[in-house]
This record gives sequence, structure tokens and C-alpha cells, in this order.
Amino acid sequence: MRYKYSLKNPNPKTTQTRRKRPEKWVTGSDPFRREKYYAYIKHRAQAKHRKEDYELTWDDWEALWSDELFLLRGRKRDDMCITRVNKTQPWSASNVVVVSRLEQLRSCAKTMLEKKNK
Repeated sequence: MRYKYSLKNPNPKTTQTRRKRPEKWVTGSDPFRREKYYAYIKHRAQAKHRKEDYELTWDDWEALWSDELFLLRGRKRDDMCITRVNKTQPWSASNVVVVSRLEQLRSCAKTMLEKKNK
């Protein structure tokens, strides 16, 4: 399995590579855990971009995504994603669940219909 964020030579024309310091990484030297950490960082950045409050810590996020569930993440209908139970509350350990993408889309559609009918 190739990891998206594993260190590689950024410039193939040179032999110079970035200095690796896995002892300083939050995740240690495990490439799979590092991949999960980058997914967490991107998730947090997207919430910030949408101006949503975000209280999930790395430990909370990692506890939500077991290794098996993390491999099932994606954008297809049966893939898994994380969503908030109550959309008015922040992203926190008590307000998020891991569901299939189809369930998440149905939930969003239901919320939009309720807003439209008010």
C-alpha cells in the first residue's frame, strides 16, 4: 500500500531529500497512523473554512476511526464518513458519529427539507 503523505524526494532531479524525524512526529514513525493524522488535519481545516466550531482532538478523532473504518472512508455511497448529530453544535466527541455516506446525505436532505418547510 502506498501512503499519500509518506516522505519522498520532492525533486527527483536531485538526490537531496527532506530530513526525516519520526521521533518528533505526533504519530511516530507509523505511516498508516501518519495518514490518519493528515486526514484529521484536513478535516479540522475544512471545518474552520466553513466557520464551524471544532472541538475534536486528535485522540478523539483517532478513537472514532478504527483502522478498519478508516480504510472504508471515501466519497462513494457505501463508504464511511463522519457527521454531526446536531448541526448547530460544534464538532465534538459527543456530537459526531461515523455513518455511511448514503445515511449522511439522507440526513442532510432531511434537514434541508425541514428548513424549507418552516
